[in-house]
Amino acid sequence: MKVTLLPKTTAGKWSLLLIVTCMVLIGIFYLTVFLFDPEATGGFFSAPTLAIPLLLAAASGTAALLMALFSIVFKKERSILLLMPIVMGFLVTIFWIGELWGE
Repeated sequence: MKVTLLPKTTAGKWSLLLIVTCMVLIGIFYLTVFLFDPEATGGFFSAPTLAIPLLLAAASGTAALLMALFSIVFKKERSILLLMPIVMGFLVTIFWIGELWGE
């Protein structure tokens, strides 16, 4: 098997796209916090401008993890850049599972 830098399969490319989307959404979240400084007086959904990007980022990170694992296991993808969605997607998934379990 030849190891490449960029993924060759469609699932691998989707995985990279989803993890970049996750990073952009997290950036939008922090930009919103920095610019508008919303008060979080209620629950998580009391400030939808903060909740929506984080929910979409969590979904995107988890989907990136699943797509990367799918492309490696079933499509036999061997790409170095697929380590990024696996590591970041795993961390995102562990974070939101911890958030759901902690409440």
